[in-house]
Amino acid sequence: MSLYIFTYMIIGITSAVSFYAFQNKSFFEKALFSTKEIIESKDYYRILSSIFIHANTGHLLFNMFSFYAFATGIEFKYGHQVTVYLYLFSGA
Repeated sequence: MSLYIFTYMIIGITSAVSFYAFQNKSFFEKALFSTKEIIESKDYYRILSSIFIHANTGHLLFNMFSFYAFATGIEFKYGHQVTVYLYLFSGA
């Protein structure tokens, strides 16, 4: 298994979901974090779906570069599971 496999997987998944959302405004709106929608409509999925959505390409590139810079060190020292847990729980 590659040393930074989960870092690369998270970057790939996040990029794919964000690029899909850039093209599909309905999906973009349904995946965004919205306290009102979470509470009133019970759209609890928005808590996690929003970590995979970015406002634009610049926002996505900066976040993925920053994530890569930190996640490779975390994954190297603490392993794959910790990297995934930190990404998901930090987003939530």
